[in-house]
Amino acid sequence: MENNIKTEKKKIFKKPSKRTLCTILGVVFSISIGTLIGYLVAVEVSPKGNDYSNLNENTLTDDVSKLYQDYIDKPKDILSYSPNDLANIAIYKYSQQSYTESIITGSANAMGVTQKTYGHSYKNKDTAFNESISESSFVKVAKRFYGNGDEVDIYNGNIEKNDQGISASYQDKEEFTSESYKDTWGKSFKEPVIYIISEKTTLETSKVTKEEDGNYLISLDLDPQTSVVNYVKQMVQMSGLDEAPEFLDVHLEFTIDSSLNLIELNVKEIYYVWMVVKSKTEATLKEEYKVLDKELKIPSIDEKIYY
Repeated sequence: MENNIKTEKKKIFKKPSKRTLCTILGVVFSISIGTLIGYLVAVEVSPKGNDYSNLNENTLTDDVSKLYQDYIDKPKDILSYSPNDLANIAIYKYSQQSYTESIITGSANAMGVTQKTYGHSYKNKDTAFNESISESSFVKVAKRFYGNGDEVDIYNGNIEKNDQGISASYQDKEEFTSESYKDTWGKSFKEPVIYIISEKTTLETSKVTKEEDGNYLISLDLDPQTSVVNYVKQMVQMSGLDEAPEFLDVHLEFTIDSSLNLIELNVKEIYYVWMVVKSKTEATLKEEYKVLDKELKIPSIDEKIYY
């Protein structure tokens, strides 16, 4: 395993001792009620969330700008690059483009409930836009992000549906500097991917394969602790979680062309979240990338995007 960082998952509370929560009454009703109470108490006092505060992003990342410059100066056969280096070169190349667009679709399933996610991003040099809409029968979240130089504005919205699809209307605004936005949400607008991909976070099962169409598939198995240090910030902010999720599995697949241009990212994740009870969640996400030859008009706060 090419993972130089070994971390222990630090829990917030000590593991509780076992407790008897009901007396033996010999009545099925009493036993069932006691079992339910015992379960709820166990959930309440058991450790919640994962503590990532002892992990420093700066000690986990590679020098990607140097890696990209080495690729420009002395390009090698694509299959000779490590999976994490190849992914970082393609990501960095995309981040250096003046005009880009990406479209996101995703879903997460927990306790039989499916949460659907839709997103759209634009970048025009120093200005950027992102919209994220997520809905299920229980949770509905809509946010828009506008970046301009060192300023980032975030709008909270209400989801709407009609015959054109799903969209949102927005009211409340939060203001950030680009630095405070990155600290709070995990990444800047200049960073296309929020996961930490490096020699220290990439597992040995990762690989690169050449596809029949001439493209390349970068299959990354990432350490479920160190690779999500920034990502959990976004999850807590977007979903209003009280505790950071505990990841069990993180798998990314990038499709790139022979010039190392990003085409597509597919993600599969498994993690626990704490809402009312501890819930195991399985999630997938797909993001499609485009490099444009001219500036796109960024939607105003009153303009709707339908999904």
